[in-house]
Amino acid sequence: MRPRKLGRITRTMNVPDLALEYLQPRHGARIRFETLRNEMIDGRPVVVLRFTESAGPSIVRNMTGADLLARGRVWAEPDSGAIVRTELLVEDRASKGTCTVEFRIDPRLGIRVPIKMTELYSMTSETIDAVARYSDFRRFTVSTDEKLTKPLIVLLFLSELIEISFE
Repeated sequence: MRPRKLGRITRTMNVPDLALEYLQPRHGARIRFETLRNEMIDGRPVVVLRFTESAGPSIVRNMTGADLLARGRVWAEPDSGAIVRTELLVEDRASKGTCTVEFRIDPRLGIRVPIKMTELYSMTSETIDAVARYSDFRRFTVSTDEKLTKPLIVLLFLSELIEISFE
């Protein structure tokens, strides 16, 4: 991920689906989860889980490549497991960054999409508060048509083999 500067703060975690990476099975040995509580979001029950990255290599790193072990929370519907909100917190000695993302079902696509990302970054003498809102999601499709042919050299070689084998 390419770092982005905002004020004096360089961000490497401002992607709405980054916290979902911590839920991937390939990181299971390095991520600890615990159930915190039940809540309601938009009139629907959700379970709040806390996750903590316990060992490197970390998913987010600082500008010198050093591990930044993250922690965060996930709000998920208990019946379906659908993610409704994520929160990712990364900090080092000099700065702290929090990224919270809300997900909703897009009626046209029928899938959950990020609708709002709130970022808060702080370091000595500077605080950055940013909000990104997402809308007008579209489904893109690609179709291709390929016709494979043998290269001429192979055809010539094969024809010589065939001629040789028939003699």
